[in-house]
Amino acid sequence: MKKVLFIAAKANMIQQFNIRNILMTQSLGMEVHVASDFIDYGSMDEDETNKLLNWLDEIGAVIHQIPFERGIGSIKGNRASAKALKQVFNDGPSSDWAFVHCHSPLGGIIGRYVAHKFKVPALYTAHGFQFFSGGPKKNWVFYPVEKAFSYWTNELITINHRDYRLAKKNFKKPTVDYIAGVGIDVAGALAVSAVQKQAIRTEIRTELGLSDSDYVLTTIGELNDNKNQIVVLEAMAKLDNPQLQLLIAGVGPNLAMLEAKVAELGLESQVQFLGYRSDITNIHYAADLNVFPSLREGLGLGGLESLVDGNYVIGSQNTGMADYLTSEDLGLLVDVTDVDAIAQSIEQVYRNQRKPDLEKHRAELMQFDASSVDAAMLEIYKKYV
Repeated sequence: MKKVLFIAAKANMIQQFNIRNILMTQSLGMEVHVASDFIDYGSMDEDETNKLLNWLDEIGAVIHQIPFERGIGSIKGNRASAKALKQVFNDGPSSDWAFVHCHSPLGGIIGRYVAHKFKVPALYTAHGFQFFSGGPKKNWVFYPVEKAFSYWTNELITINHRDYRLAKKNFKKPTVDYIAGVGIDVAGALAVSAVQKQAIRTEIRTELGLSDSDYVLTTIGELNDNKNQIVVLEAMAKLDNPQLQLLIAGVGPNLAMLEAKVAELGLESQVQFLGYRSDITNIHYAADLNVFPSLREGLGLGGLESLVDGNYVIGSQNTGMADYLTSEDLGLLVDVTDVDAIAQSIEQVYRNQRKPDLEKHRAELMQFDASSVDAAMLEIYKKYV
């Protein structure tokens, strides 16, 4: 039985992006191994991490705890991670391994380095290059790194058209693929009735102390600099509209800073921090507008999920969100470094009570459905079995 190794620096990327990939490779008759940091697990909570570990154990996956650091890591830390990862391959001949599938920048670099040392084919899903046209010039320092490591990559999988064009033009060694994200249940989301949504909307609003007349905004994701939640708070302060209520869902290092900002701006009565929520779909139903102001996103899964659940979306113009916010029927793309632009967009959507026209764009949105994404991913995996 051939083996496959999934690698991600933090366990949340296994949970969020690889559950179906793991099942897919098992269906092809492969022994699945998963290497990640399950202790410093990333943007989920301990309960979800334990559920993931239990699930991996139940399906017979082999778990490898690798102490990946955050961000780009340190020289010492990255050496330790590479050493631990090498131990995975030392148990038996390299020919036992069909391929590795790497995720996250650090997991992708260390994973491809070790796979190259053991002559194991490497697949790498780029969840959004840090460098892109119109982005910060300092981020282009990562370009030569990705270009160099592309020579140790057999298959480079991009999840937005911008990254696909860049990789196809500049990275000559690997096969470059485009897949429309990581796959979500678009068909299922569009099939939920208005009656079902309204019942959940009422329930969640009651739980959170919100009235029917409140206009509810959400911003969902890890509380960090890249997700840029602070600009939503600043925009709320500029608008000075007590009818607006903001739900911030997620955990992360910026929680204390954001709570202090809420107090500084006098928004305590309009902002709730929900922490990690496993019922994000219900939060979408309770909301009217998703403001998703990330500085960098491969696709912006949180925006896409809220869109198909019925939220109008204000997203970042320099991200993969442009792949699904293709019309003002669905949302607006703005410069998320411009607080005035965000405030004006919120005011425009609120004033006009904009809702996404999902039925008009159904065929376009179905490209992001898990069935379509999985079919494309399966064809890639079959090449290496």
